[in-house]
Formats: sequence, structure tokens, C-alpha cells
Amino acid sequence: MIRPDARTIPGVSTISRPANRDDVPSWLELVPEAEQLFGPMPAFDIRLRRSIDRGTAVVVADRDEVAGGALLSRDGEPHHIHWLYVRETRRRQGVGAALLFAILDRWPAGDIEVVTFTVALPGGEAARALYERFGFVSCGRTVPAPDGGARDLFVLRR
Repeated sequence: MIRPDARTIPGVSTISRPANRDDVPSWLELVPEAEQLFGPMPAFDIRLRRSIDRGTAVVVADRDEVAGGALLSRDGEPHHIHWLYVRETRRRQGVGAALLFAILDRWPAGDIEVVTFTVALPGGEAARALYERFGFVSCGRTVPAPDGGARDLFVLRR
């Protein structure tokens, strides 16, 4: 399980922060990339703006570019990560870890759930490995994705 003392990421000027409306154009650039793994995401812009307005969107940004972002449930339990994605050109640079550190800071207690890819989905390995490094455990299959793809429920029990 990962819990390093230093949470700095070389080349990223902002580690993590709540997302704001200025982030929307750059964040929406991630959607075509994410749809290759997640499947179609209709009306994502509306969902993103709603999350920003509610304060449930977290972003790692480098100047004006969103390197990665997450949409979260409200702060009541159960805690759920609804969407987490890292820009392809920013992977393996600690962006996903920065997002998860921000989520752990936001929710210091209580279980955290996330639905992610099964081992059978090529391209989903990085997401599974990230969650596992942070102590999330696979609880097996859950409701399929909107496109019918198989998904697993991962839970960080605390």
C-alpha cells in the first residue's frame, strides 16, 4: 500500500484542488480519450458542471491543462468515486496518486468504493493497479457498464 510522506509530482505545478468552471474546457478534452475505455459518456459536460457546482470534482492541473480529474459522491457515506481519469500524456507521473491522496484527505474515515475495469479489459490494468497500490481490494463483479462491459467493485475498507 502506498503512503509516501512526500506528495510532490515533478512537472505538475498544482498537486490537487477542487475543480472550477475554468477547468471545464481542458477537462472535456479528456472525454474522447476516456470513452475509449469507459464507453460513451453522453452529457458528461452537464455532469461535470453539476459536480463542480456541488464541490464534488477534484482536479490535478498544470497551469491551464487538466492532467486528471475525479468526480465524487457527496461527503455522506458511503463514499464513492464515480469517475477518475488521467490524461494519456500525463500517466506514470503521479497524477492518479495525487487524485487519490486528495480523495483520502477529503474522506479520512469510512470505506471508499469505486467501480473499475475487470482484468479482461485491455487498457484497464493501470486503474486496477493504482487502486490496489492504495489498498483497495476487488470485491468481484458488479453491475455492467452502460455499454454492457464487465466491471469490478473495488473497496478501500477503513
